[in-house]
Amino acid sequence: MNDEFETLIGLVSQYSPSGQERGAVEWLVTRMKSLGYDDAFIDEAGNAVGVMGKGTRQVVLLGHIDTVPGEIKVEQVGNLLYGRGSVDAKGPLASFVDAVAKIGAKHGWQFVVIGAVEEERNSEGARFVATKYKPDFAIIGEPNQWDRMALGYKGSAWANVTVKRGQAHTASGEETAAEAAVEVWLKIKAYVDSFNADKPKVFDKLLLTLRGMDSDSNDFEQWARLKVGVRLPVEVSPEDWYAKLNNK
Repeated sequence: MNDEFETLIGLVSQYSPSGQERGAVEWLVTRMKSLGYDDAFIDEAGNAVGVMGKGTRQVVLLGHIDTVPGEIKVEQVGNLLYGRGSVDAKGPLASFVDAVAKIGAKHGWQFVVIGAVEEERNSEGARFVATKYKPDFAIIGEPNQWDRMALGYKGSAWANVTVKRGQAHTASGEETAAEAAVEVWLKIKAYVDSFNADKPKVFDKLLLTLRGMDSDSNDFEQWARLKVGVRLPVEVSPEDWYAKLNNK
């Protein structure tokens, strides 16, 4: 193993889908201790935390240690590393760990590296640390293009939109719940298309996805459900978005 990439390869080799991060967290804490961190521990949320320095000015470098499910064989082919999480987001997290170890303690500064759990689900790890630290600078390790820094990250909002109708005979010509749900989706999409029309940058747009739909019925009622997701620009709050959905 190339010593230069020991942290990255070792971390990627720890399979850690959301909810099963403990082994990777313990491995990373041990790794940070071996690299000379002043302190390394598992916090109350289950995050891996490493601290370097005791200064009053603080830099938090946070990446998530969990991944989506599905193991990918860990192997290096030339300059390419394959393995679940090598990009999202163990690559950035390993970079943080090694960079702080190389820099070491600096007078007046404290560096806190966090491998957060549950990012691919409800971000429980990040939500916990948000109230624990007040950094002068915070850097989030998420994949982006290799030659630039992202200055912001779009938030997301998910919703289940359910349409119900009374049961009716197919010869009645009455609108079914499934048909009504399709009409709701088209109205949502039309609003989003209109909102995005004058916005050239993707970051400023609503990014809409239909994540799933299903329908069912019983002897008296029929219903259809849309699973709607959206990435929100800065100017649209989750509350604003949900209000729009309720009006469609």
